[in-house]
Amino acid sequence: KDWMAFLSSFDGLARLLMVARVDIVEQDAPSAQENGLPGLFVTVVRVDGRKCQRCWNWGDDVTGEGESQICPRCAQVVAQVVRTTHP
Repeated sequence: KDWMAFLSSFDGLARLLMVARVDIVEQDAPSAQENGLPGLFVTVVRVDGRKCQRCWNWGDDVTGEGESQICPRCAQVVAQVVRTTHP
């Protein structure tokens, strides 16, 4: 339970861990593995979607084709850089 409160307190935990999504649940999944921290079990599941070619995070919100596949967060950054460098 201590880990639940601690991890739940982070905004942007998925971004920090560089994963598409983090679900914090109280129950142990049958496939969960203890990772050396008492009481904390982790299950990793591949998500549907595509990989952003800029940040390499996977998600179902990645748009574009080929090397232009980027997530909304990266699209904002790229747009800002373009506006700044090509006014």
